[in-house]
Amino acid sequence: MARSVQACVLGAVVLAGGACSEGPSRPRTPPARLDKGRGYGSATLFPSIRGERIREEAVRAAEIETAARALPEVHTVRADVELPDRCGRPAAVLVAATAAPAMAEDLRSIARTVVPEAPPERVTVTVRSPAGETPPARPTPLVPLLLVAFGASLGVLGERARALTAQRTGRRLHRRERRRGRSR
Repeated sequence: MARSVQACVLGAVVLAGGACSEGPSRPRTPPARLDKGRGYGSATLFPSIRGERIREEAVRAAEIETAARALPEVHTVRADVELPDRCGRPAAVLVAATAAPAMAEDLRSIARTVVPEAPPERVTVTVRSPAGETPPARPTPLVPLLLVAFGASLGVLGERARALTAQRTGRRLHRRERRRGRSR
């Protein structure tokens, strides 16, 4: 094997070893919760129609969350409210909760009470059961896929190097035979 091919293979092995090693695992921090109220909390910051509408949406979403948390079967709840705007889009409410599945209708009625201008088809309630089991973590197929692709590319590289070497060797032999034939 030529020196350059050996260097490529050695570099590839080092890179593959580094990609497969498990580094120090850091505890995952929960993603930051996006909050409209934080950006538009003060009326003096954005004295505009849009700012007022967003503050009203934040207040109504907080009201839905507070009312839903008062129910004993609800563990966690998150609500988002979109009020009608100038473009003519109707109001919409989204409620996501961890609760008993039977609580969906109660959460829907709370949302309809707080935001009566939302049509019934624009009120979405998603309820997830608070089962203790968490779904098993799926292994990431990226590393094995990269290793297979890397192995295939190394195989192609090796085959091309072998073919090129054989071709050059064949030319040399052919030249030698022609020279020998001339000299006789």
